[in-house]
Amino acid sequence: MKGPRFITHAKKLRDVEVLLANFLASGLLRLGPKLGPILWQFPPKLGFSRERFESFFRLLPRTMADAANDG
Repeated sequence: MKGPRFITHAKKLRDVEVLLANFLASGLLRLGPKLGPILWQFPPKLGFSRERFESFFRLLPRTMADAANDG
């Protein structure tokens, strides 16, 4: 599964709480144990910002149960 380009490219990981929740609630979790890693591909010119990435990583659920509760 690949994360939405709108989150990574257009929003550049900023103000994506609702977008991320919608992505997780879009049926993705119905894959259950068949769901593998989610690829978050970033644009080549997105500069590294520790704060930006840490903020985004804090939004990501750590377990399927966490994802289901957020969605």
